[in-house]
Amino acid sequence: MDQPDVEADAFGVAVSGGVSIGASVATADAGTHVTTLVDDSATLTSNGATTLSATSGATTTGGVRAKAVGGAGGLLLGANASVAKATSEAQVSATTGTGVHLPMGMIAISANNISYQDASATAGAAGLVGIGAAAADAEASGSTVAGLGASNTSATTRNADLAIAALGTDDNEADATAGSGGVISGNAAVASTSNTTTTTASIGDNANVHAAAIEMGALHNDN
Repeated sequence: MDQPDVEADAFGVAVSGGVSIGASVATADAGTHVTTLVDDSATLTSNGATTLSATSGATTTGGVRAKAVGGAGGLLLGANASVAKATSEAQVSATTGTGVHLPMGMIAISANNISYQDASATAGAAGLVGIGAAAADAEASGSTVAGLGASNTSATTRNADLAIAALGTDDNEADATAGSGGVISGNAAVASTSNTTTTTASIGDNANVHAAAIEMGALHNDN
C-alpha cells in the first residue's frame, strides 16, 4: 500500500517605489506505482483463500497539494502572477500473468486507487496601475487494473468463487483568486480540473477457468 503525500508552496514578495513585478509558481506531482503480480506460467496450489490486492490511498490531509501566493506593490505599477499545479499519475494493478494455473480455493483480486489533488493560487498587485493574475490546475491520470491474464486455467473440478474488483476515486480541487488594486486595475483568475484515469476489471483472452461463481466489477468516482 502506498499513501502519496506531496506538497509545494511558493510565496512571492516584491515592493518598490516605482515598478514592481512578482511571480510565484508551485508545482507538485506524484507518480505512484503499486503492483501485485503472479508471474507468467505460475501454478497456485492453495486450497484456502488466495488474495491479490494493490492499493494507493491518498487522504485530504495528504495527497498532492500546490499553493502559490504572490504579492507585488509599486507606487506606479504593480504586477503579479501566481500559478499552482497539482498532478497525480497513479498506476495501481493486481493481476496474474499469462498462463497461470489457478488454485482450487477461493480467489479475490482487487485494485484500489484513491487520489487527492488540491491547487490554490492567489495573486496580489497594487500601484497606480495594478495587474494580478492567478491560475490553479488540478489533474488526475493513470490507471487501476484488476484481473486475470491471458490463458489462465484451472482444474475442471474447481468449485470455489472468483472475485475481481477495481475501484478508482479521484478528488480534484482548484481555487484561483486574483487581486489588484490601483486607479487602473486588471485581474484574471482561472481554475481548472481534469481527470483521465481509467478503471478496469478483466479476464484475459483464452482463459479457461471453472468457478462456483464469478463476480467482476469496476467503479470509478470522479469528484
